[in-house]
Amino acid sequence: MKLSILYLYIINFLLAFSTTVGMSILPLLVVDNMGISLMIYGLIEGSCEFLSSFIKLYSGKIYDNIKNKKILFILTTIFAFISKIFLFFPLGTAIFASKITERIANGLFSTPRDVYVLEGVNNRGMALAIINCSKTIGCVIAPILVGIVCHFYGGVEFNLFKIISVCVILTLITLVLSFFIKNRDIKTETKESVSVINLLKNKNLSKLYFLIVIYFLGRFNDGFLSLYLKKLGYPIWLYMGTIGFFNTAMFIVSPILGVLLDKKKARIALYITILSLIAFNLVFYSLLPFLDTFSFYAYVFTGLAFWGIQRAGAQVVFCNMVYNSAPSDCKGTAVGLFSCLSGLGTFLSAFICGHVANVQLEYVFVVSGLFSLLSLVIFKMFLK
Repeated sequence: MKLSILYLYIINFLLAFSTTVGMSILPLLVVDNMGISLMIYGLIEGSCEFLSSFIKLYSGKIYDNIKNKKILFILTTIFAFISKIFLFFPLGTAIFASKITERIANGLFSTPRDVYVLEGVNNRGMALAIINCSKTIGCVIAPILVGIVCHFYGGVEFNLFKIISVCVILTLITLVLSFFIKNRDIKTETKESVSVINLLKNKNLSKLYFLIVIYFLGRFNDGFLSLYLKKLGYPIWLYMGTIGFFNTAMFIVSPILGVLLDKKKARIALYITILSLIAFNLVFYSLLPFLDTFSFYAYVFTGLAFWGIQRAGAQVVFCNMVYNSAPSDCKGTAVGLFSCLSGLGTFLSAFICGHVANVQLEYVFVVSGLFSLLSLVIFKMFLK
C-alpha cells in the first residue's frame, strides 16, 4: 500500500509538471496571439476550472462506491495524455480541447488521490502536505524551465514542439505507473441517504462549505498575475516565472501547515491561510507607486509568497477539515463537494474579475481583497 502511495506522489509530480508548462504559456498565447479579451479569457479559465471541480464531486462519489478504485487513476492519465497531444495543433479549438481534457483529468484524479492517501495514513495533515509538495515541486520546476527556454533559446513559439513533446512523454510515464497502483478490495457501502444534500444539511460541514465558497470568490485565476506584471512592462522571466515563484512558497509552507493540522491546531492554520490572501491583495494593489525601483521586486516576491501560502492552505487546510468532519461512509463525496464548491467560487471569481480587469486590471485585487475580508469575518463569527 505504501508503494502505491509513492506511485501516486510521482504521478502527482509528473502531471503537475506537464500541466504547468501549458498553464505558463497559455495565457500569453491566448490573449496575445488570438486576440481574446481578458473577460473572455477569464470566462474560459473559470468555466474549465468549474468543470474540473464538478467532476471532482462525482469522482468522489464514484470512489466511495466503486470496487476497482484503480480505474480512476488509469482514466486520469489517459485524459492527461490526450490533452497534451492536442497542443501539437496550434488552433484555437485544439487549445480549448486540450484545456477541457486536462481539466477532466484533474477532476478525475484529485479527489480519489486525496482520499486514497488519507485512508492509508495516520498523520493526515502531513500526508496532504506531501501531496501538495509533490505537486508544487512540479509547478516550480516547469515554469522556470519554460522561462529559461524563452529567454535564452528563442521564445515559446520557436521551442513549442520540443516543450510539448516533453509533456507528452511525461504523461505517458504516468499512464504506465497508474497500472501499478494497488487496488483496494474493500468496497464502502454508501447508503442512498448519504447524499450531497445531506452533507449540506450537516451543521458543521455546511458552515465550512459556506466559508469555502466565499473564500474562493477571492481566488482569481493565476494567469491574471502574469498578465498584470506584463502590463507593467517587466521582463519576461518575471511574469513567465510567477507560477514557479509562488509554488516555491507553497512547497515551503505546506509541511508547516501539515504539522499544525496534525497537532490539532487547524484554527491557526486557517488564520494563516485567510490572512495571507488578504496580505497578497494589499501588497499587489500597492505595487504602482514602486515602479522602476528596487523595492518593486521586493514587493512582487513578497506578494507572490503570500499568494503561495494561501494556495497551500486552501488545499491542505480546507481538505483536511472537510475530511475529518465528514461521515465515515462518504469521505470521498465530502472531499469532492469541497472541490466542487471551491470551483464554483473560482468560476464566479473569474467571471467577476474578467469584467473588472477590462475596466482596470489592478481592480481585481480590490475585489479579491473584499471577499477575503468577508471570509475572515465568517470564520470569526460562525466557525469554532
